[in-house]
Amino acid sequence: MNRVAILARDDLSGLSSITLQPQRSALRAIKVLLPVWGDSYIRQFLEYGLATLLAPGNLPALVAALPTEFVLLTRAEDEAIIRGNAAFERLAAACPTTIRSIDHLITDGNYSTTITIAFAESVMAVGDAMLDTCFFFLVSDYIIADGSLANALGRMQRGISAVVVGNFQVAREDALPWLQEKIAGDEFSLAISPRELMRWALANLHPTTLANTVNIPYCHNSHTNRLFWRIDRDAIQGRFYLMHMLCVRPEIPNFIIGSSCDYSFVPEMCPSGSVEAITDSDEYLVVEMQPRAHESAFLRLGPIDPRKTAESLNEWTTRVHRDNAHYPIIFHAGDVPPHLAESIEEADLFVARIARHFASRPMPYRGHPYWEGAMAAFNATAKSKLSGDKWLYGADSQKKSIRARAGRLLGSRSKGVILRWFLRARYVIMGLPPYVRPWHPSWPDFYVMLEEVRASCTGRDIRALIISNEPLPISKVLATNSVYLRSLGCSQFLSAACQLHESSRGTFDLCFIELVDDELTELPKLVAATVPLLTSSGRIVASLPTRGALTGTWDAARGVRSYMSHYGTQFIQSGAVLMSIRPVPAGALRSMVYRRLRDASARARMGGVFRIPLAIVEGGFLLGLSLIANLITLRQSRSADPRGGNSRVIMRLGVDVQNG
Repeated sequence: MNRVAILARDDLSGLSSITLQPQRSALRAIKVLLPVWGDSYIRQFLEYGLATLLAPGNLPALVAALPTEFVLLTRAEDEAIIRGNAAFERLAAACPTTIRSIDHLITDGNYSTTITIAFAESVMAVGDAMLDTCFFFLVSDYIIADGSLANALGRMQRGISAVVVGNFQVAREDALPWLQEKIAGDEFSLAISPRELMRWALANLHPTTLANTVNIPYCHNSHTNRLFWRIDRDAIQGRFYLMHMLCVRPEIPNFIIGSSCDYSFVPEMCPSGSVEAITDSDEYLVVEMQPRAHESAFLRLGPIDPRKTAESLNEWTTRVHRDNAHYPIIFHAGDVPPHLAESIEEADLFVARIARHFASRPMPYRGHPYWEGAMAAFNATAKSKLSGDKWLYGADSQKKSIRARAGRLLGSRSKGVILRWFLRARYVIMGLPPYVRPWHPSWPDFYVMLEEVRASCTGRDIRALIISNEPLPISKVLATNSVYLRSLGCSQFLSAACQLHESSRGTFDLCFIELVDDELTELPKLVAATVPLLTSSGRIVASLPTRGALTGTWDAARGVRSYMSHYGTQFIQSGAVLMSIRPVPAGALRSMVYRRLRDASARARMGGVFRIPLAIVEGGFLLGLSLIANLITLRQSRSADPRGGNSRVIMRLGVDVQNG
């Protein structure tokens, strides 16, 4: 019997025995393989994914075309749970169904390795008949548009050897209610047209999908394998380095697997290169439901940088992966947009910019370094189960009334005079917010804020709106440049939004919003409510200071990632388009100087004739360090991916005229 060799290193010994089929006969059978184990994944598949799989144009269409078997790859302990579910009974009634145990392959934290070997074992179990069998490789969290599998099979029946596709993700927490409502209306199957499914998906995009969207430069994924471009409200374009092998008809019986299935199955099983990619969501559309926090550790503020993206891709991409990115895949909820060609050209140029930074030699798909590491971990964990062949991440200026505390801290008149002199000297040396000196610990925050506000002020006679729960130093700047200035608290503004939309629509040239840590959840609502009040060339500047970032009392980097994961995608629906984003890094040196200056100032205020001179000496040294730290910080604020926490994030948005 033929067997598959699954390698732990770059073994090329099997190449000499590879021979291509001179002419392919008609397909004779279909096998649908789907791995799923664990309560939550089994429940999601049986309750949601299976209903869409049973739509007329999916599994039933395969059964009508050719003898079809559905194979569930799972743990032995899960078999009784699966068989006892009514949804499984519907599956078994629609198609001959087998449950295959893969206990010997399941290890903690090595999902990709497990499903690769499980898929390969299932293909090899067919024996020589594999050459006349079309294998569909599915995943349990797929939500499948009606007709997708039938269309893929149609391509295979025309004689090609493999179909590859690109999918994207929606946030499960947001997307699930609509899906539950749809399923409640049809207990047996759920037929959703591609455009209806796409409308649902666009309304519930996952934060990682937003982070991978090049022309929405709000944030990015530091370890991406796909890129998107928003074409308009109803369409996006995708470029996938990693494409999923939806279906494969092996050309050879003695293939070798030297990397995970998405890397190796197509080039190993179909060496002729007879492969097609489906590039229109009207023909094939699968959406993956993932928890909103999925891959949130990889989210970073700022736009996607071609050089850094290439550095990440260099770690794993094979030649096939690099070629994949040249296929434009169009996802659309309406007709194909008329300006599609411009979007494709824009994507071509960006992909070419990334390619200029690629290493000259791509990674091998046989003996891939990732696979070697995965197999080392797999063998160490699972070798007792196997026999035979070896298987292979604010510095806001809080207004404190120091003068009011002076009398309390210094009881005598003389000490009060000294302190007042000290405070006047400090204001001369440090400046007054927002016009502080370059050595002030908060200078980078105010500098970036002023730069973004000035970029949004088209002249001195602007009409401005401030939304904040606290008085802001920036109001001095806006008062100077505005003929009309109005200031409202966040709750006050939201409660009066409808009235303002009637009385002040299209009135303001600039809206400045400042929110602190626990108010961030309101930002998408505030932006959406502000857009109708702006002129067509109006701007929104949102300032997000992080209290505690410089003092080390709050995990700023984690907090921003958490915010982006939970609320970032709402900006797509807000009617505004992001023009720039400027994170102001806290930085280790800047944080240290901030804390030392704070402590020195506190010691000076405690009283004592000698404390103030000592504080002046210490402060002079620290201000020198602060200047150095601030200059470093300003440079990093222009980076696409500043490291560590941020003392403030400044976003500038404009009215989305095209999609508003």
